[in-house]
Amino acid sequence: QRILQIARNDPDAEVRAEAVRRVSAPADLIAIADTDPDRKVRVVAASRLRGKNALLRLIATNTEPLARLAALELIRDQPTLFNVAMVNSDPMIRKAALERITKNDLLFSIAMTNSDSFVRISAASRVTDQKRLITIARTNSDPLVRRAAMRDITSQAVLTEIVTQDPDSDIRKTAVALITRMDVLEQLAAGSPDPVIRYLAVRKVNNPGLLKRIAVTDPDALVRKTVVEQISDEALLASIAEFDPDATIRATAIKRLKGPALVMVLKGDDATLSETSLA
Repeated sequence: QRILQIARNDPDAEVRAEAVRRVSAPADLIAIADTDPDRKVRVVAASRLRGKNALLRLIATNTEPLARLAALELIRDQPTLFNVAMVNSDPMIRKAALERITKNDLLFSIAMTNSDSFVRISAASRVTDQKRLITIARTNSDPLVRRAAMRDITSQAVLTEIVTQDPDSDIRKTAVALITRMDVLEQLAAGSPDPVIRYLAVRKVNNPGLLKRIAVTDPDALVRKTVVEQISDEALLASIAEFDPDATIRATAIKRLKGPALVMVLKGDDATLSETSLA
């Protein structure tokens, strides 16, 4: 009783904290964790609790975030952590709970159904089962959650499906970054209806024949310019420098030319020369 009195009433927080370390009754620890004016003392009291019910009561009702987190650290039961992640009123506590969950089925459920987008994103990023990741990436209604799941998908076929079918442009762009199959990248560079996807894909393509074709046929100036920056065919660069309808691309082609081809173009096109500021 004397220790409890010190823990509750001593004017010095350090003394109270040391006394709390000698208190074991759950009701007393909860009272101190709920009411002590010092954050450190409340955290010490929370960390002394052991019963699951007492810990859950503190996590649900305590007003000190660090005390709630200290109590959460003592819970290891996965279904209990899942319940905290799903129903606690504080998104920070829900996220902290899911970070202690390792079971894919529970993480999947949180990613698909939690009311907080930030928590859903965190859960999706922790799923390791490929089938569940693919389901999230294909069906979750939140683009940010789909994107988080997609980053860990290993199937090139699924990534290709996403880049051609997902309605969100940022997800499609991320999918291009994750695709490594050159045949898929070449198809996207040459045939995607989205110029941003063509631009991102063409930066990863190294097929000279395809790049030459894209350089003169793609309707988007940025895509053509990106290709011109990659090719070294002097005859093609000379032709682009003379005939491309975009002045910036003609200038880029001239900058890529060397030797006789450059001299020939400069002699034959003074207008292009002035545009490129090469005087």
